Amino acid sequence: WSASDNYELYSVELRYSYRADNSSGFEDWISFQSKAVSGTSSAGTFNFNMPEGQGIYNLWIVCNDNAGNSGPDLDVGQSDLSLGYDTGTPSGDIIYNGDFWRNSETTIQYSAQDNIDVGEVELYYRFKTDNNSAYSGYIHAETYATTGGKVTNGIMKTNGLSGSGLYQFHVKLADSAGNIWTSPDSDF
Repeated sequence: WSASDNYELYSVELRYSYRADNSSGFEDWISFQSKAVSGTSSAGTFNFNMPEGQGIYNLWIVCNDNAGNSGPDLDVGQSDLSLGYDTGTPSGDIIYNGDFWRNSETTIQYSAQDNIDVGEVELYYRFKTDNNSAYSGYIHAETYATTGGKVTNGIMKTNGLSGSGLYQFHVKLADSAGNIWTSPDSDF
């Protein structure tokens, strides 16, 4: 942070407003820490420890001078800086309700959930030409964007990506904080 005043600074205060996830509203401003300062300009740091745990924080620096002037005022939901804190790993499932042998496009359903938001879903497949062959390593098929909510469901369509043979699938989920979960191999 940095602060300045035309005559004499008195204090700098860090306030925060919090919401648990993308769908809830921000709570009222809470004072986190205040530091005494002097002179016409000052700079320093606050060590913000995410006191409410996982969620989204708006941060606001309030500068006060010796004459009692303070400012600027910010409405809840406005901020000088926004931070998200998320250590929870997303989870999900993939489902296929079709026949084992296909000669056309296949529809796979997915569901995903996270404590804050699901950022994207990636579909991977591995392939072998017949029952006597070994599966290949997993190959990325497609990435699906989500709306950023706590729960998302969708449909993934895939065709014979590597030609005729046997396929197995899994999904990789990522939230906005970069936490990643990979499903087990599909049982279909």
